[in-house]
Amino acid sequence: MSAVLIDHFLTRWRLLDRAGIDEIDALYTPDVRFVDPFVQLDGIDALKRYLRHSYDGVAQVEFDFEPPLLGEGEAAVRWRLSFSHPRLQGGAVIEVPGITHLQFADRVSQHTDYYDAGALLYENVPLIGGAVRLLKRRLQG
Repeated sequence: MSAVLIDHFLTRWRLLDRAGIDEIDALYTPDVRFVDPFVQLDGIDALKRYLRHSYDGVAQVEFDFEPPLLGEGEAAVRWRLSFSHPRLQGGAVIEVPGITHLQFADRVSQHTDYYDAGALLYENVPLIGGAVRLLKRRLQG
């Protein structure tokens, strides 16, 4: 059952756009906990609001998933997000790698995303992006 659920999950996320956000009810429990570097949310309605806000103004969003690592009631999936937004990097495509950890029974009850928030957003915002990139280079030695 878990492989089927995860395949369905990845297919939905691969095809997800702002118009399809209401369809994620089939993936998640009503009380799902969602965590990423920006937020910690409880409940499917809060997740859908967050996703709608995240997709506002985005010109393109694409996830490329690696094969999932499956355990009993959990999975981990490495991915690469490619997206463009007219107010970030002049609308150029931005790529960010990450990993998602899922806990589930018949639907996902916990979804945790791990990725570099600076690479996703802060480095690409006019004015502060240069400062964030400079700071990262200095910290790397």
